[in-house]
Amino acid sequence: MNCFFYQTKTQYSNTGDALINGALIRTLREYGRVFVNCSLDTPTHFLTDLGINEGEEVQCKNNSEFALKIISYAKKHRNDNVYIVSGLGDIYGGGLKKVSRNLLSSCILPIYNLLGVENIRIGRSFGTLTKSMQISEWLRSLFVKYYFVRDTQSLQRCKEMHINKAKICPDMSWLYDSKAERRENNSNCVMINMKCSTLNIKEQKYMDAIITQCKCFLNELKHHTKSPVQVLVAFQVQEDAEFSQYIYSALKEDYTVSIIERQMSISELRKYYSLCSYHLSNRMHSLLSGYKYGSLPIAIIDTKMHHKIKSTFDDCELQELVIDVYDNNSLKRMDNIIYNKSELYHKVILCETKCAKEVRINLDNILKK
Repeated sequence: MNCFFYQTKTQYSNTGDALINGALIRTLREYGRVFVNCSLDTPTHFLTDLGINEGEEVQCKNNSEFALKIISYAKKHRNDNVYIVSGLGDIYGGGLKKVSRNLLSSCILPIYNLLGVENIRIGRSFGTLTKSMQISEWLRSLFVKYYFVRDTQSLQRCKEMHINKAKICPDMSWLYDSKAERRENNSNCVMINMKCSTLNIKEQKYMDAIITQCKCFLNELKHHTKSPVQVLVAFQVQEDAEFSQYIYSALKEDYTVSIIERQMSISELRKYYSLCSYHLSNRMHSLLSGYKYGSLPIAIIDTKMHHKIKSTFDDCELQELVIDVYDNNSLKRMDNIIYNKSELYHKVILCETKCAKEVRINLDNILKK
């Protein structure tokens, strides 16, 4: 029997992180039993969003206790195929804490390997890393059996770090709510779901450029439809709340604007995205969740800095849906999106089918041996 010990360390205030972790957990259940790290610092609401079933929670005080429980299980169940699953999300920079975490894992993973426990590192993307972070990630990778990143740029960074076992597996969000019907919305409502930075550095120039591009799109859509446009400002990450208010204030004098004052939860995604024909965002899992409920994603990003989204959309051949935030000639691209909306929405759905299939093929290759 396959048994998966699932590491939940992530950004708990990010609905997108709950979405991708929950999607992978539900998929792993198709291959075996799942046990989830429910340490004391894991918020209850996050576990609820993950949809953890009875009997799947591993109650522990910290990661060390979780590691001991994995070791204990592996010793007692020699006939099971035991896996540790981790890695979802993106990583960049470095710092003592991140490097130390990798070095600690490099000490623990060999013990797992001796007990026959295999590590699956999946769903990772890489930004620019410090030299010490690169070395620590390479060292950790030596003890990881299956190492997957979610875009070609991250794969290239792995090659530069000499992590040659790395392969591509598309983002887990393509698996989310896979059985629901996909139907394009046709309304006069546009959602704006934005963060105020590329690398967590708040910059007024970037914020103002976002407002400019949003206004440009809204005006172009109004001109095309010859009817008033409604705007819904929302956020899926708690730290974006302040910037959402900033966007609302910048738009309310010229447009009919409403704002969702609280962070959208997973259970509310259908409710709000189904109201919108388009959603403008620089958040990966806003772009890769809203289309599931009929809203066409438009990435307004700094293409020189926001590598994760650009690389993902390039890999999926969805470049038409990417607008550089500093592009002074973006009207032509916006016109193309508006005039070809149905065709582009259908293209996103075809991409979802293809990427979800690729994820399952990768998991089949590992787990159906």
